[in-house]
Amino acid sequence: DTLTMVANAASSVGRAASAVILGKPIIACDDVKAGRLSVCAQCEHMTRWAKDETFMRCTKCGCWLNGKKGLAKVEYLTEKCPLNKWEVA
Repeated sequence: DTLTMVANAASSVGRAASAVILGKPIIACDDVKAGRLSVCAQCEHMTRWAKDETFMRCTKCGCWLNGKKGLAKVEYLTEKCPLNKWEVA
């Protein structure tokens, strides 16, 4: 639901901010992003829509997995899958 997605987003921002304050990197390399995205693309909680199925979103955490850069959990080293299918890098 929307409240869960907002809470998840706020938590993500907090984890990223903490990492920046500690001088840690927060953006995952392309290999990490691709590996995480391939796991998500096969997950039963992934939804796809549009004529060409270009929009992908997780129904568990609400994460967009494509579209605008910076909105997907797969892009951040501080994030993990809520189903533990991939961990913090």
